[in-house]
Amino acid sequence: RPREMEFLCSICKPHISILTKLDAVHSLQFGTAEDIANEELKLQKNTLLKCYINNNDPHGMNLISSLQTKISIYNTQHNTILDKGIIWATDYTIYHNDHSEPSLTAPICSQSTLHVGGITMDFTTDCIGQIHHDYVALAYDITETIRKQYNLAPITMKTALSLHLQAGRMSIFEGIHDSIIIDSTYNSSPLSVRKVIEESLMVKNQLFSDRPTLYILGEMRELWDSETQHHLELADYLLTKLQPNDQVILLWQAMKSAYDKLI
Repeated sequence: RPREMEFLCSICKPHISILTKLDAVHSLQFGTAEDIANEELKLQKNTLLKCYINNNDPHGMNLISSLQTKISIYNTQHNTILDKGIIWATDYTIYHNDHSEPSLTAPICSQSTLHVGGITMDFTTDCIGQIHHDYVALAYDITETIRKQYNLAPITMKTALSLHLQAGRMSIFEGIHDSIIIDSTYNSSPLSVRKVIEESLMVKNQLFSDRPTLYILGEMRELWDSETQHHLELADYLLTKLQPNDQVILLWQAMKSAYDKLI
């Protein structure tokens, strides 16, 4: 809510802050993306030790010159080659899990190469979504920052890690008739819904290329007066992904504009 960050920073200033890529969600409370950005950037300006800024977010990148603390840049978009020193994951792939790694129990797993502070390491997890690998690399760098600040013992990064996300965040289930269900009902912002579709199609194309896809999409909330526009843009995006045997189920009244475009 407006001025909420200002109030929180008056109580306690953070040693470390992370700025993710801003989206239209919360427009109901703020009105515009710029208003959201101005509120969230107060956290970075009050950070004591180190700020982590997503290089895909123009609001955060424009803030860099005004910050007085140390800054690290991380990446969650993979359509360009980045400079050394950027925190991110590359060579992301998805595979069937034969349970050869005891700590990984999901039917589908993923692996990548993490780039953290000039170090690279191979990483495997039972959580899909390249962005989650990016955030594991980010978490490792944050851990190292804290360790060095307080002269703690070195930490060994596990190369295979079971990640337990909140329910409804890219959760994978084995359904009936050998189907795979990817549940991401928690997400409701325009960017995150597109990311879920993108990641789900990656699973399909790499592991189940001969199968159709059933999309079940609910309304995206807290978008204020841009609600119709964002649902129409989602329909446009989905139209570029649909194959002849795919099906779409739309839920709630706000999806009517998307339905009209899809038919």
